[in-house]
Amino acid sequence: SLPQRNKLLQYLIPRLHFRGSAEQKLDVVIFDIDALKGINNQVGFDPGDEIIRRLSNYLQQTFSHQYVYSWGADDF
Repeated sequence: SLPQRNKLLQYLIPRLHFRGSAEQKLDVVIFDIDALKGINNQVGFDPGDEIIRRLSNYLQQTFSHQYVYSWGADDF
């Protein structure tokens, strides 16, 4: 499972307040899984949870040198 929003904020806030040089880059991307609520409503939470697990595994593998967090139920 991914670290949650509070861990992201603990990491992010100090970096937003202090950026020592213009060469220090900080990118933040937040995206939403469209239709996850509909999937959960139509076929149950197990398939929706599997989608979240697969996506989080993909993100962690793809961005292994970065930090990946869960922002909310269907936001990363």
